[in-house]
Amino acid sequence: MSAIIDTQGAQVPQHLLNLQNIINPSQSQPDLLPTNPPINTQPSRMGPPPLCTKTLRERGYLNCEIPSGLDSLDELESFGFLPGRFNCRPTPEVLAVKQQYLDEVIQYYDSVGDRVLEEIFECPVFVNPDENRLTARMQMDDNRRKFQVHKFPYSLPKDVLHYVMWYTQEGTTLTASDITKHIEEDIKDICGDAYSYEFGWYENPKMTVLEVYHVQVFWRKVRTSMELEPKPNNNGVKVANKPPDGYWGC
Repeated sequence: MSAIIDTQGAQVPQHLLNLQNIINPSQSQPDLLPTNPPINTQPSRMGPPPLCTKTLRERGYLNCEIPSGLDSLDELESFGFLPGRFNCRPTPEVLAVKQQYLDEVIQYYDSVGDRVLEEIFECPVFVNPDENRLTARMQMDDNRRKFQVHKFPYSLPKDVLHYVMWYTQEGTTLTASDITKHIEEDIKDICGDAYSYEFGWYENPKMTVLEVYHVQVFWRKVRTSMELEPKPNNNGVKVANKPPDGYWGC
């Protein structure tokens, strides 16, 4: 573990905390509110349930919400980039790293959600004097999203990317169409014009982080004619295109 520092009385590991985000809770900041995470609740999006597996298989493509039940995932695994019942979890090695991370977080933060808000959305944190733990603060009417590689990805084929779509707003303010649109926009930003893609997403029925709404996204790039068309390199020799750097395989 990294060296421990003392910040307003709270002992916090250096690698868990961005000191620049610490604020003094005694300072008057009316535009900032402490988070008030729900207790023993699971956030959920608005609207009807996802399409059934039969309908999805008949239409032959996804790019939408999918059912999260194990039987449904097994039926949809034939699409080639979705988890089934035997790989909808990280490997034992990744699970061990995840558990160590969670153990450290809950030791110093009011909740895992507070750490997520600081780490993903760079929300400022302050020390809760009652618990001597760190609590995140969000701007009022904060409606941001962040499409990010899963910190602890499932055991999936190497060409499948496991991301999480995080939201600062509550899931009850979002519809499935909203989420699908957001995912498509962010994947397009990653792929550009040279690559097509396919994806599916669901709400995890056993969320680790209940306080911050998020969905699991599984996607992969699909080869296109533009991708395969040879282009000259710096030496004038035509070579096939390669995927851009920066992709995290799962």
